[in-house]
Formats: sequence, C-alpha cells, structure tokens
Amino acid sequence: MIEANFKYMRFLFKFMSDLQSIYKVLEDSKAVYGTTKIKSNFIFPNARSALIFGFPIPRAVLKSTKPLHNYWRTANLLYRHLDTLAVKIALILEEDSYDSLPIFGCFPFRVTGMYEYAGFVDLIRLATKCGLGKISKSSMLINPEYGTRLILAGVLTEAKLEEIKKSPGNGCPEDCYECINACPAKALEPYSIDVKRCIRTQSFSPLFVHLLKSENRELSPSEIEILQHVAVIDDHNWYMCIECTAKCPRNL
Repeated sequence: MIEANFKYMRFLFKFMSDLQSIYKVLEDSKAVYGTTKIKSNFIFPNARSALIFGFPIPRAVLKSTKPLHNYWRTANLLYRHLDTLAVKIALILEEDSYDSLPIFGCFPFRVTGMYEYAGFVDLIRLATKCGLGKISKSSMLINPEYGTRLILAGVLTEAKLEEIKKSPGNGCPEDCYECINACPAKALEPYSIDVKRCIRTQSFSPLFVHLLKSENRELSPSEIEILQHVAVIDDHNWYMCIECTAKCPRNL
C-alpha cells in the first residue's frame, strides 16, 4: 500500500511538473491560453479537457498598405507554429499516460458539400468557455487584448485538467458595426455569418482550380477533400478577403 501510494505521488508530481512546463512554454511564447472541461467530442470520445491557445496577427499587418498579402504569409507561419506546439503538448501529456489529440488551427476538416466546411472541433466555442474572449459580431472570437486577431489551436486530452479561465472582456461595442458594413459578400449579421456566402467571396486557389480541371474523371467527395487540404488549406493560400478583421476598431 505504501509503495502504491509512493508511485502515485511520484506520478502526480511528474504530471504537475509537466503541466507547469507546458504552461511556461505558452507563457514564454506570449500565447493566450486557457483550459476547460468537456463532456464529449466525436473526434476523440475519451477527452475530458481541452487546452486552447492562440497567437495574434501583429497589428501592423492590418495597418499595412498590403494587409491581405501580409495576413496570408503571417497566418501561414502562425498556423505552423501553433500546430507544432499542439503536437508537442499532446506528446508531453501522452508521456504521463494521458492520450491527447492535437487540434490544428486550420485543418483537417470535413468538406460536406460545395462551400460547406465543418471543423472537427469548434475552437472558438471552446475558447469562449476558457474565457479567452466572446463571440464578436463577425462570429469570430474577440479577445480583450487582441481583438479578432487571434489564431487558435488546441489539445483535447484524457487528463482532467484544472480549469484555467481568463477574463473574456466586454465583447463588441453595442454601437459598432464596422465588420458588418465592411463585408463585401454581405455575409454578416450581428453575431451570425452566412458561411457559404463568405467562402464564395473570400476563398480562391488557382492551384486547386487547375488540379480540378486537369482531372479526366469526376472526383469523389473524399478525393476533393484531400485535394483541398493539400492544395489549399495546408499552404493557407486561399485568403481573398479579410475585411471584417481589417476594419475592426479593436484590431487597430
């Protein structure tokens, strides 16, 4: 009994030490992060907690004379950094015998139809549960420090993490409609978005279109999904519009 208790205490000490090292990495890298308990998720049914974290697009990117070009490249690099960090954290938790699934900032996701995309995990919803912000009028997360500039990733884990909740701020000002007025697709209403209308306007990849046209047969839905991931999403090269982000007063 004494030996069993000693082993448990040693395991608990290592787990707590590993958690502190994870949080230190996030803090040292200036990440915004929080944790929340979760009941279930179809992609990883054994998960009991979620660790959600994010980095902001630098403010000057949106103030530049070429915000779209700079946003694309910056997001490209941030997604890779976030994804690598998610894998690293998942492996640290796995060493403590808690299987953990990295949830990447952009893909994979399901392509359910033309202009119909569904992520495996709703990072924005989980981020609000962690207190990282509130839902904005553009349906993005609005953080009290970084506005809607945050790009998110996370980890679902079997570990029952103690909840870390931040102060979510006040959300969007009641009298501000800059993002809605700026949307060229007219896809925004306060706190809701017509995703199909948005995607038809803001996404286009010449490489993806070329590959579709070069096929001599009709592709299956799964083949189109893989092709989009490889030719579009993995290189994060399909941004054609960031007006809602660029015009948000909280981002400037």
